[in-house]
Order: sequence, then structure tokens, then C-alpha cells
Amino acid sequence: MLIIRGESGYIPVADYFDLSEESEVSTILIADCSNAELDFAGVRFADGSMGCHARALVEESESTDCTISNLNYQKEVYWSWNWQEWSNARDGVVLHSEGNGLKDCFLQGVGFGVRALSHQNHIRNLTVQGHATDALRITGNDFYGENISLGECYWNVSPECLCDAEHADGIHIHPLLPPEEQHKGVISGLKLKDVIIHNRQDFNTQRWMHGLQLTDGQLHNSRLENVRIETDNSNGLVIAEAHNLELEDVHVHSPNPEEVESQICIGTRKPNYNKSSNVWTRRVTADRWGIV
Repeated sequence: MLIIRGESGYIPVADYFDLSEESEVSTILIADCSNAELDFAGVRFADGSMGCHARALVEESESTDCTISNLNYQKEVYWSWNWQEWSNARDGVVLHSEGNGLKDCFLQGVGFGVRALSHQNHIRNLTVQGHATDALRITGNDFYGENISLGECYWNVSPECLCDAEHADGIHIHPLLPPEEQHKGVISGLKLKDVIIHNRQDFNTQRWMHGLQLTDGQLHNSRLENVRIETDNSNGLVIAEAHNLELEDVHVHSPNPEEVESQICIGTRKPNYNKSSNVWTRRVTADRWGIV
């Protein structure tokens, strides 16, 4: 592991560690930095076969207002991997602290794509192509994401372990609370603009991918604009409970509607949840659409 600690300003990471074009690193930890742009252009990462699959490529800890840029990790042959190879896939990026984000990043052939685990995280210009769990996980308030493309989900356990309940998500949103208290948890201030989530069984005949979902907790004071979800799963866009939610130019459709219709559903019949309120829609379409 390489560590960037206590830095600020513009940091060209390859030069910072004097990495050659042939160098491969396992994980880079960004610790105690502030107001820094960390430019990962030219940084190469080892793949999971090198014994580092349990770690993310880049992990941030106790930093503030930092941006990871130009991270490029490509495994072009992911489409031919078997489940053992997928189980060795590297995770992408983990953001633990407030105000940190990504821009201009491309991740291909990963387990998790990006985990944004704190408040005021932000992402601009991100592609996650080929992933084995969630492409993007959000657990904090005031998240902002723009120009994001996510898709092509695969499975990473043996076929004997498959069941209908197993799935990944394009975007998975949930509060960080124990399961018995999650219905009380609130994610607030989410803003997503220009987002595409896509998945077909052509990519993976063993597993479907949900689109965007918050099935545990509540979503408040949030806006989704120009979001297109094309996944052959009935759960296209699902929010358990929403208050003051704007949906504009949101379109949820299955690429195989003759097999499964993809839905927008705002509400749940699970216990301890309230009826959603103040959900505004403008130019919203879906194979199936309803507010519970």
C-alpha cells in the first residue's frame, strides 16, 4: 500500500511516488489531506490475481474537500470471466469522509464500483462498466452526481449459491443504521443529473441487476434529472418512502419487456413506513409506474 498523507493542492500521483510506466501498485490510501486534487493519470493498479482483491484501488480516510481525478482501471476481458475470476475482482474507490469526490474516472471489471459513505460526496464524469456488486453505493446526505454511466453486472459466486434474492444495484442508497432502525433513517439532499444505468441478461444469464433503489430508509428533499434506467429487472427505480422528491426526465424501461417490465415505485408495504408526500414528476415514463 502507498499512502498520501497530509497533502493539499494539486498532486500528480504518478510523479508523487515516482512511478514508471511499468509500475503497478496495489492500493493507494489518501489520509489526512485537505483541499487536494489527486490526479491519477498514468497510475497502474495490480489486478486481483496478485492477492490484493480484498482492497479497493483507492481509499480515502479522514480527508476533506479532496477530489480524485483521472483514475483509469480497465480489464477489457471481464465479459469472459468465470465466477472465480469475478470473486477476485478489485473494488474501485471508497470515500469515508465529508466533502470528497471523483471526477473523470473510468472503472472496468470491478467488484464494487464506488462507495460514497459520507456527506457532501460528489461525482462528476464516472463510468463503471462491468461490476459484480453495486456500481455506486450512497449512504450520506447532500450527495451530488452528474454524468454517470453504470452497467453490465456480473455474478461473483458459484452457480450453486444463486437464488432469486441475490442481486446487485446500479445505485444503492441507504442510511447507515442497524436493520431494525433503518426505517427511521433519512437520506437528504440527493441530486443526480445525467445518469444512465443499463443491464441486460445478454451480459449475464445468471443474474439481474436492480436499477436505483432505496428500499430501507427515507429519501427527503432530493432531485433526479435526466436519469435513464434500462435493466431487465422489475425493480427499476424503487424508493421505500419519499418526501419532497422531484423527478424530471426520468425513464425506466426493460430492454426485454416481453420477459419482464421495469417499474418506478415510490412507497412500500413494509411495516413502520409512512405514505410518501410531495413527489413531483415531469416527463417520467416506465413500463410500470405507481406510488404506493
